[in-house]
Amino acid sequence: MKTLHLNIYFLIIIPFACCFSNHLSAKEKPAINGNHVQWVKNNGQLDKNTAYYTSTFNGNVYISNDKEIVYDITVGENIQIRAIEKFINQNSSSNLFAQNIGNTKINYFIGEKDNWQSNVPAYNDLKFNEVWDNIDVKLITSGDNIEKVFYLHPNANPSDIRMGFSENARLSVSDEGELEIKIAEKTFSFTKPIAYQIIDGKKQMINVEY
Repeated sequence: MKTLHLNIYFLIIIPFACCFSNHLSAKEKPAINGNHVQWVKNNGQLDKNTAYYTSTFNGNVYISNDKEIVYDITVGENIQIRAIEKFINQNSSSNLFAQNIGNTKINYFIGEKDNWQSNVPAYNDLKFNEVWDNIDVKLITSGDNIEKVFYLHPNANPSDIRMGFSENARLSVSDEGELEIKIAEKTFSFTKPIAYQIIDGKKQMINVEY
């Protein structure tokens, strides 16, 4: 049985840098199309509540205007499950914008000709600014995966970082330290996080867990 992976990484930067990482996995894996994942801005081609979206090897990821991360994950015989990840107690002033424009241009020919769009840019990074006080979050595309990166600036409090899932998700921590999410009898997981700090230019690993 193959495993489906969507990498999610967490990087914390205080006056030094600290990183912890994990990835999302499910119990079966569809074929990978080999394309580099990039974020596309919704200019009317999707539901108006969608700000950006991308396609990964295990499904689609949407970022809502409410700054929710929506995973539509395909497992098994084209079975699709939806998981919605949220920033808990986020700052109302937090904003979202794209960074690092990619080489890909997207063309849409949907509906009336007046609504057709050509050369829509795609981006490598999305940044959620000041999700919590002195904490930024980036979703960075890497190959066919997405890295989630938390940046902690001076005076940030790591305990402010709180993520939640939609009510239909059942959460548990495995013996291996992975966060398992079960929806509609299908399970995927975030791997055990790793963490490090960079002090005086040197990377130092630190303990972190769910």
